[in-house]
Amino acid sequence: MDQEFQAGKAGLDYAYSKNMGTIIMEPLRGGSLTNNVPSDIQAIWDHAETKRSPAEWALRFLWDQPELM
Repeated sequence: MDQEFQAGKAGLDYAYSKNMGTIIMEPLRGGSLTNNVPSDIQAIWDHAETKRSPAEWALRFLWDQPELM
């Protein structure tokens, strides 16, 4: 997440504090989060018990954020 761009994390936290729903406009950054995964990140994923695609890892990260609905 671009924490300091536009509303960023502060805006997300504010919306959450006001019980406002939020939507991530480009959760995979136009696909760039699914291409050219750094080798150190890929190594972590390769050792995970459950195998997932880069897109699924990115979306699961967002899904685990309680501020997002």
